[in-house]
Amino acid sequence: MRVSLATRLINIPLIILYYLGTFLFPLHLGIAQHWVVRTMDFWHFWAPIIIELGLCFWLIYLSVRLKKHCHSRGGGNLVENYNSKNEIDRLDPRLHGGDTGKQQNIFLFFFLWFLIGLLPHLQLIPLNMTVAERWMYFPMIGILGMVGVLASSWLVQDQKRQILESPDLVGIPRMTIIIFIIILFFIRSFMRTLDWRNGLSLYGSTITRTSSFDMQNNMGVELFRVGKYKEAKKYFEISTHLAPYWWVNWNNLGAAYEREQNFSKAQECYER
Repeated sequence: MRVSLATRLINIPLIILYYLGTFLFPLHLGIAQHWVVRTMDFWHFWAPIIIELGLCFWLIYLSVRLKKHCHSRGGGNLVENYNSKNEIDRLDPRLHGGDTGKQQNIFLFFFLWFLIGLLPHLQLIPLNMTVAERWMYFPMIGILGMVGVLASSWLVQDQKRQILESPDLVGIPRMTIIIFIIILFFIRSFMRTLDWRNGLSLYGSTITRTSSFDMQNNMGVELFRVGKYKEAKKYFEISTHLAPYWWVNWNNLGAAYEREQNFSKAQECYER
């Protein structure tokens, strides 16, 4: 981002929200995104902050609740329902306690993993683009770890219900939700593969979602390769308008003018 530190700081809330939203459901994907938030308006600055503070309080609540669950795993009621020692031994050891606070520590570890992993991508040090999905790979491990800890806690609760209640009905709602989520991600993955049919479809789909100077340039390159020089020139011009400091788009625009036999314009572009 070729902007001041103050402007980059204004972008941090929306950057964090973008990565969280992409993890929850990768709807607006793009190879490169160069958007910039320049004012502290409600939707691009304050709303993301409110959402992220709410998520932080929710994570703190989950962590505290997780600790309470750990302390409440004494299993006294469970033991009373089983007279056979062999039946008790077959239960998950976590139902008897013994790991008090361990899951909370693991949860906090993955939470810190996420924060530390995301920190280099918050534009405190200027990067060559605003956001990129691939930058989320490392911090995503932290989110997956937190989800795993919570899922483990829920499974233990289900095991308790299976012992004390009806085994056939426990876990069905959660399994239904999991299957539904898997189907959604499968559909989204299939739709994304359609964007990768060729360069024109890939860059075209990205341009419709975000205004990026290198995507405009890449779209022009793909059109140039198939002989559509006039259309390619339009994308090169947009790219030079978005990033007048970048020599690549000027060079490509010069090549487009050269194809049109406009050598004076081509020379001007080559000399930029």
